[in-house]
Amino acid sequence: MQKTEASIAVEAVSGIAAKSGIQAGDLIVAINSKRVSSIKQMREFLERAGKRAAVLVQRNGNMMFIPLRF
Repeated sequence: MQKTEASIAVEAVSGIAAKSGIQAGDLIVAINSKRVSSIKQMREFLERAGKRAAVLVQRNGNMMFIPLRF
């Protein structure tokens, strides 16, 4: 993953993220309505999310929520 201005660019995807529909090229903007500005912060948000998280991604100029279940 690579950090961009206000999001994190997904370079490769596997595991739960892939099964949930996150794709290479997506920009991760927020997790559970909290803006993500670093990979460290994203990991912290996911660790605190419990068993589910709503990931806001930008794909091809469109914003969409992708539900993650752990």
